[in-house]
Amino acid sequence: MISIEVLEVHVAAIRTDVDELKTDFRELKQDFRELRAEFYAAQIRIDNTIKAAVAKLEAEISAMSSRAAKDVESLASRMEAQFARVDAQFARVDAQFVRVDAQLAELRADNKEIRDELREIGSKQKALFWAVTIFGTLITLAVTFGKLLEPLWHTTSPADVWIH
Repeated sequence: MISIEVLEVHVAAIRTDVDELKTDFRELKQDFRELRAEFYAAQIRIDNTIKAAVAKLEAEISAMSSRAAKDVESLASRMEAQFARVDAQFARVDAQFVRVDAQLAELRADNKEIRDELREIGSKQKALFWAVTIFGTLITLAVTFGKLLEPLWHTTSPADVWIH
């Protein structure tokens, strides 16, 4: 069996080991606390960085939003001004169309009068043509009969008329 002295040596060695383990455990515990503190500090720094970035982004978004709103308002006012100019031009063009329509109506009325006069002149011209044609035909017939009857006026016998 093992003697008490050997057991005491072993117990003393175990106590030394346990004491070392306690010391190591305390050091580890202290290291763990320090690491936890560093972790929390890093977490707080990250949270603060994120909060700062979010605040900066929100400020930039707000600034961009206000600039975009101003740009849209400026564009809208310019477009309204352009639309007003276009409306004014359309009104002028519409007034010109009204004047042109009135002028065209006057021209149509004048043209109708001229067409009526031309028809009347054409009718008179046709009548004159027919009168000249008939008169010319009558003159031609008179001259032809006159030449045919001319020998009768100069002679006394009908036989002489047929001889010539």
